[in-house]
Amino acid sequence: MKINNYFFPFLFLLGLGCKVYYQPTSSAQQKYEVKASNQLDTISDIGKLLKPYRDSLSFTMNAVIGYATGKFEKAKPSGSLGNLVVDILMQQARKIDTNTYGAIYNYGGLRINQIPEGDITRGKIFELLPFDNELVLIEVNGKILTQWLQHIAKSGGWPVSIECSFYYDSLYNFQLQNDTIFIERENGDVEMSINRRTLDSNITYLIATNDYIANGGDNCDFLKGLKRKSTGKLIRDIVLDRMMFKPNLYPDDYQRIILQNPLQSK
Repeated sequence: MKINNYFFPFLFLLGLGCKVYYQPTSSAQQKYEVKASNQLDTISDIGKLLKPYRDSLSFTMNAVIGYATGKFEKAKPSGSLGNLVVDILMQQARKIDTNTYGAIYNYGGLRINQIPEGDITRGKIFELLPFDNELVLIEVNGKILTQWLQHIAKSGGWPVSIECSFYYDSLYNFQLQNDTIFIERENGDVEMSINRRTLDSNITYLIATNDYIANGGDNCDFLKGLKRKSTGKLIRDIVLDRMMFKPNLYPDDYQRIILQNPLQSK
């Protein structure tokens, strides 16, 4: 058999065109340690950067600014903690406008249940009053103030200053316990009596409260749109300033709201 002269060159080219697959017969592994030092260093650097601010904040908040001679408690219809706040607001309001009749603060605006006897820190006041609410003075006629007190009675009681103390019963409805009269006796004793007077719908009462309530918060829509005076003072700052001047605080447990025929919501 005669072999074509082109046969062998063809086989040679065919061999070059075939694809050869290789399989690994062994493998070698080497471990490389990934260090998180860069990340840790970054966190550490941030911590170092923030440390002076954190320490400064801790120092400020732990600073003792007052002393509670007894326990202040948040309670309904009246409690010493609420009495403390509204009395301080009333004092400040009278400095701004001597015609201020009284002060009212919402129960939910007090964010802690008590201040124990002992040192009071700045941080404790921030816990008590964490919101940046402003003290405002609003003009309320007797009809709307009666509606406001009705709302307070239904909720079981809010903090009110002594001037706005009221009682409710089926006979007298709402009346304010105001016009406190002090009689000084010869021996130096002071006798106090309280005359009760029904609210007059024709009289406008200037009431100190917070801007949240004045804007209709806590279901007080009836207060929206009333004429007001902004004081530009935060309630928390007012309380803090008061403690800087008179650091010793005495609990006042006087029941400023008396509900003979309770209207609390169940």
